Amino acid sequence: MAFLLAWELHRTPRLEELWQVFICRVGEASLGWWMTALLLIPLNWFGEVLKWQPFVARYEPFSKKKACCAVLAGIGVSLLTPNRVGEFGGRILLVSPEHRWRAIAVNAAGNVAQLLVILSFGLMATLHLCASYAEMPMQADDLMRLAGAIVLTGLWFVYFNMPGLTRFLDHHMLVRRFRPLREMAEVCRGLSRSDLACIALWSATRYAVYSTQYWCLVRFFGIEAALTDAYAAIGFIFLVQSGIPLPPVAGLLARGNLAIWVWSLFGANPLSSLAASFALWCLNLILPALAGAFVIMRQRTEARRQPEDAAAGTSCETGISR
Repeated sequence: MAFLLAWELHRTPRLEELWQVFICRVGEASLGWWMTALLLIPLNWFGEVLKWQPFVARYEPFSKKKACCAVLAGIGVSLLTPNRVGEFGGRILLVSPEHRWRAIAVNAAGNVAQLLVILSFGLMATLHLCASYAEMPMQADDLMRLAGAIVLTGLWFVYFNMPGLTRFLDHHMLVRRFRPLREMAEVCRGLSRSDLACIALWSATRYAVYSTQYWCLVRFFGIEAALTDAYAAIGFIFLVQSGIPLPPVAGLLARGNLAIWVWSLFGANPLSSLAASFALWCLNLILPALAGAFVIMRQRTEARRQPEDAAAGTSCETGISR
């Protein structure tokens, strides 16, 4: 994984120019913007821990420290998979085998909530940008708002009625026949509406933190935009990015081109736009992924050591009995 990250960084276009832009901004801009984005990294990912750990702890003892390690491991694996689906595989490394499907179900519920939050704020951001920067007839604008409200209401209604939907699916032969599906359905049935609201609240908190980080980096790299317009641009970028079916590493170029196009609406030069997007990617994914790689290596080392310790213990017992 470290090799792939290094290769992607090496093949990133204009990497030297991005570094020069950063060095120049360190001398010219207020470092408070950069430090704020840096200090928000733990808050961003600890919000993910609090969104996931309490519900996994219902099935086995699972401390917040262990959950932090699991989340970091998930980030490390997810960098190499489309739309971060590999996050499931990384997290369950630290979950007992008998509860792994339940942990996956909790993680899936959290991902659905996060996607709905991105979709909700993204649609509002898109409507704001269209009203401000696109000449649209009043009827078309009203129709878009109505359609967006109907879609979001329907999706959130389904989300908060997930337990009832799961009970309906219990009668399906596929769910009854396969144990993983039964366990995941059991977890979904056990999530009350207050649980789902808690997951959605932490998802919204993470979204707010991540958006604020991006805004701080935009200001650090000298992109001038009104606060409302900047958050609308960020919301639109996140909305489009969530629909790009590429791993975060391989999709870096697509994300950079999107950022260049959006921030050009505010007169930003391409290099500053690319630098802000690249910096956000490094701070929130590369640094935690490196920590996650360390967690995975340590987990594998402990897994190899356990059979050896067990074998050594057996040989000792045999020697004593003789």
